[in-house]
Amino acid sequence: MAVNPSSKLYEVELGSAIGPDGRFKIIGFHHSSRTTASLLAQATYIAHDMRTQRYVTIIILSDEQTATYEEQPQKEIEQTLRKTQLAENHVLLPLDTFSLDTSGANLCFVYELFGPELQQVIQGEDSSLPGNWIQKVLKDALLALALMHSQELVHGAMRLWSLIMTYPNLDATNEEAVRKAYGLTDNDPSAVFNSTGSGGEEEEPNLDFQLKLQWFHQSFTVGDEVHDFGQYKMGGAADPPELMSQGPGQRTDIWYLAGMITNFISGTIADSFFLDDHQEILADSVSKLQEALYTEVHDMRQYMRPEEVIIEDTGSGDFSLDELRILTDLLAHMLDADPATRYTVEQALAHPFFAVQRPAISGN
Repeated sequence: MAVNPSSKLYEVELGSAIGPDGRFKIIGFHHSSRTTASLLAQATYIAHDMRTQRYVTIIILSDEQTATYEEQPQKEIEQTLRKTQLAENHVLLPLDTFSLDTSGANLCFVYELFGPELQQVIQGEDSSLPGNWIQKVLKDALLALALMHSQELVHGAMRLWSLIMTYPNLDATNEEAVRKAYGLTDNDPSAVFNSTGSGGEEEEPNLDFQLKLQWFHQSFTVGDEVHDFGQYKMGGAADPPELMSQGPGQRTDIWYLAGMITNFISGTIADSFFLDDHQEILADSVSKLQEALYTEVHDMRQYMRPEEVIIEDTGSGDFSLDELRILTDLLAHMLDADPATRYTVEQALAHPFFAVQRPAISGN
């Protein structure tokens, strides 16, 4: 085990046993253990828990992250969430923790089996993500936010890397099933994922996943004094107009979620690209915003998608025209420039978009 000099991440050899009494045997390299595509990339591994005979994912913090961990609110927020019913369905919480026998006593967190962050799923995608996949991702994200907001918490860092895919229906005791789900082979023990992040590269895209919220390092309780509003900024039109005057809150969580969904349904993955290019529509009425969103998103999806799955009145793997109007209506209400009338998470979940019955993804 050694520190990679360029990434500063811990590298653990395949087959190594770490943790108390060598409890966890490393069987594979997770997506973020060899790259740093995410701003918060970790040394992440797939391991066999010899005590429970289940497969898990393990994150090893760097020296710097270990040293500053206790200064962040993450631990306290996780403890609050853990007490809530259904927390395990919507937020990623550690099953166990331990420290490595290293000079920095590096902290390690044991989690259920999880896949890529949303950022890593859609990086390199254009507008080809299926309509029902988008519908599920948005609903899962809203349900996770609803859990936090019900506890008077603000997430504070709603970004693509704050949402991670988990596989609740994967048999975590079956090594063959786990290896297949992650695409692990004898020749390459690094995890790979299909176009929707819902299984190994050779697996058909499906909806057999649960998106969960993670990274609570900027979270806080409603009413807490927040001293530096600037730390919550993304920059440009990606930020809600009230951020620097009123500070972050539950309605800013809603704004940022709508912004990221707008980006990837329009094929503009960069965090602020779409909103930066359309600042003039944000201060207008919700109805005009909806129409502008519909026009732009429709044109982008029509331009980027293969001809055989182009948007049409009868529907296809993509949204029908009516469905796209319903979705952009929801996003327009979530991007309302007035935080007082911007949708709450409860209003968003009650929107007709989630009553739309999507056809199954091929192979599901």
